[in-house]
Amino acid sequence: IIPNFTRNWIKNHLGDNRKIPPAFNNLDRAVMILTGLFSAIWIFDPFQPVIGGLAIGLGGVHAVRLSRWCGGTTFSDPLLAVLHVGYGWIPISLVLIGLSNFSDQLFLSVTFHGLTIGCISLMIIAVGSRAALGHSGRELKAGKSMTVCYILIFLAAVFRVFASYAQIYRVMLWLAAGCWISGLLIFLVVYWPILTQPSLKKQD
Repeated sequence: IIPNFTRNWIKNHLGDNRKIPPAFNNLDRAVMILTGLFSAIWIFDPFQPVIGGLAIGLGGVHAVRLSRWCGGTTFSDPLLAVLHVGYGWIPISLVLIGLSNFSDQLFLSVTFHGLTIGCISLMIIAVGSRAALGHSGRELKAGKSMTVCYILIFLAAVFRVFASYAQIYRVMLWLAAGCWISGLLIFLVVYWPILTQPSLKKQD
């Protein structure tokens, strides 16, 4: 959905002469297959140095894939840009997972927060907020409140990932929790009326 939404947005807002994300091709298939194979291998023996190297390499491949989707052009539209940011946590987390195999100071368990908070949670909020607007007949626009929500969930991931390496661990943990709770409360307040009131779409 990320390249498709981005392609349509660029055509509608920037014109047909701008570079657009390429269609799903062999690189995308290869990334998906490699990610599945890596996951299967990693589950059984996650701490081997060779697995760490594979994780770093796979993170690089995901970063290349993401770079093809022209995310830099979308930051004037937070509802779309947040999808790119959420996906960006995949290569970041894979690189951190790989580096944890080569360092006693980088804990594997900590890197999971990049995937769970940064990628999964942010993507759920991003896709959910977009889908709710589209399927209820409302304008696809995040607004200031939801932009703050996205930023807070992103910061929650950053604070939680780096909390274990800071001298102020407890403070970082509270910051992560505060950003997380505040972001979800904003989502609740903004989308409760949208999801509980009738759709604005005209019925056939």
